[in-house]
Amino acid sequence: MPAITSPASRNGPHRLRARIGAALLATLWLACGCQTTGDPRQGGLFGWSEDKAQARAAALQASAASANEVARRERESQATLTDERRSADLETRSLQIQLEALEHENDGLEQQLRNLRARNEHVGGDVAKRLRELDDEARSVPPSKDRSSAARVDALDTRNRKLHEVLLLMLQR
Repeated sequence: MPAITSPASRNGPHRLRARIGAALLATLWLACGCQTTGDPRQGGLFGWSEDKAQARAAALQASAASANEVARRERESQATLTDERRSADLETRSLQIQLEALEHENDGLEQQLRNLRARNEHVGGDVAKRLRELDDEARSVPPSKDRSSAARVDALDTRNRKLHEVLLLMLQR
């Protein structure tokens, strides 16, 4: 009866060593052929490089620092804009108060002027002519509601000064 022989005995021990060596060479060739990376999620067992990992960490830190700097500048810009808005709001409130005071003064001057006109209708001569001129000048500065607050304040102030001149001239008579 023929003897049963193992494949190793048929091929010899050299053949087995050659196969194992070839498998090891193929594994080393595949492992060395992979690209190294600094990302621990890529590269596998032999593909990871500590130098690349440190370079990747430095790049990530630089990116984070840049993003933090941009955020800091945006916060500063926002704070500046908020301060400017508060300042503009305060100025607007101040102008609104001045405007209300001038409108109130204007109403009082207009009433005084109407009373003096009614009392001095019979006045003639140079005084009457000057009164009409001043009165026309005062009326030529209308307090327009469509102007900005600052322009309205200036217009009312000019109109009130003219009305004061008319009133003073009328009262001197």
